[in-house]
Amino acid sequence: MKAVFIMEMPDYCEECPLEMDVEDAQGNVWVWNGNICRGCGKRNADMFQKPDWCPLVPMPEHIPVQGAEAVSSPSLSGRIYEGLKEAAAMGWNNCLDAIAGSPASSN
Repeated sequence: MKAVFIMEMPDYCEECPLEMDVEDAQGNVWVWNGNICRGCGKRNADMFQKPDWCPLVPMPEHIPVQGAEAVSSPSLSGRIYEGLKEAAAMGWNNCLDAIAGSPASSN
């Protein structure tokens, strides 16, 4: 089973809610400027850099929708193909909006 957690993408580990400081037995944060990622359990030696193994993946971008007036194919099959591409783009965009919890876009 998979899950999706939507949040603003942090620029580096220190800003991330999955970041866990390493503390000693007395609760003092270690001074080695590192942390452990709760998302994957890996140690990052520099919490002010985003490692290449970061488990966070950016949301895909919306696909531009041209609209029916932009279909330039003279043939019926070409117009159908262009219409299907537009419908697929609109479906993709609506799925992204639903995942992100934002209202459906009308582009």
